[in-house]
Amino acid sequence: MKEVYSALSKREKQLLYILLVFLLVMAGWFFAIKPSLENYRKQKNLLSQKETTLAELKSQLTQYQNAPSQLAAQTQTYKSLTKKYYKVLKNEKISEMFTDEIKSANLTPTNLTISDAQDDVSSSNNTSNSSSSSSSATSTDTQAASSTNAKLVTKYVDVTVNGKIDQVSDLLQNIEGDTKSVGVTGLSYTPASTSSDTKSEDSFTIQFAVYMIKK
Repeated sequence: MKEVYSALSKREKQLLYILLVFLLVMAGWFFAIKPSLENYRKQKNLLSQKETTLAELKSQLTQYQNAPSQLAAQTQTYKSLTKKYYKVLKNEKISEMFTDEIKSANLTPTNLTISDAQDDVSSSNNTSNSSSSSSSATSTDTQAASSTNAKLVTKYVDVTVNGKIDQVSDLLQNIEGDTKSVGVTGLSYTPASTSSDTKSEDSFTIQFAVYMIKK
């Protein structure tokens, strides 16, 4: 081996050295540096994943810690809404409530119909010659109800009564004073017959909106 090496020219020896250095560098790259870089990338990705998991856990922990106060706030909000709005009433209860008010105003009821509950409390189902309701569910209340996993619903009550305008005025005032979430959404009037053979009274058709909270 020495004879072979001694027989090499100076240039060939330099080239051999360069080749050896190159081989050493490549061996170092493949067997030391490259594995270390790959391991570094894996550890970096793993660290990033753990940091993400840690952030999620911290967020969940914060939510868990805030849960009692959030529940208390939701409970208070719901109680406030139930003071302002009826809980969902059955049609029999609504019919009884309006019949009592109509009789209290000395009006004669001739018809009473109640719609199904509707979720869109902001919509109006007004009849002709309607007047705006002074009591209505607001978008703020709708959002508040939603935050408590509840929602506001509306039932429309159409009543037809016979009587005088003063009695109708008393009815509306009584409704406003005796109820907490009922508004007038429509009012129409049919005058009494002027025929001498028939004795009749003025007829009024009134539409009420009953706003209720549903859990």
